[in-house]
Amino acid sequence: MRKTFVFGLAFLLLLVGCNTPKLEDDQTNLILNKDQSVLYTIVDAFDEDYYKLDELEQMANDEIQEYNKTADGAEASLMSLTQEEEKVVMKLQFADASAFTGMIQLPLFVGTIDQALEEGYSLNVTLHNAAGDKTVSEEEIKAMGKRHIAILQDNVLVQCFGKILYISEGASIQEKMPTVAKVTDEKVNYIIFK
Repeated sequence: MRKTFVFGLAFLLLLVGCNTPKLEDDQTNLILNKDQSVLYTIVDAFDEDYYKLDELEQMANDEIQEYNKTADGAEASLMSLTQEEEKVVMKLQFADASAFTGMIQLPLFVGTIDQALEEGYSLNVTLHNAAGDKTVSEEEIKAMGKRHIAILQDNVLVQCFGKILYISEGASIQEKMPTVAKVTDEKVNYIIFK
């Protein structure tokens, strides 16, 4: 009986793991984790003869170390740096959105709608659902106070830790990936998710 339960649980975990869509490292992306940490994967051209991976790694580590000295607990770290053909893939881990903003110098807020309002963010926007057939106004957004929101300004794929409910005009939800939005507009974008 116990072996059957353990086998069944392992099989269930295998199925869940196989069906969870994951971002590939073929374009720059942000992964917003439930523990508030942020994983930022930067994918860029690395096709000049004078580019050296070890020099890039040293420069990244130096900048991270310098940032962490002044970050007041909001830490950053280099998770990996690899070269794939003529591209470089750098993965940076941040303790939270404020660490991302402090180090990368791009605005990012992740929290509840109530927290965004408390921090002074304007939610005077109109957002649309995944199908694009329903919009919500500022008052409707404020009424969703416990829902999560990401506010960002970058051209990037964003994976949220919950299903995306509403997004800005400059973003679109990825097909078969209900937790991933592609932000293509570099103005301030909003993503509301569970």
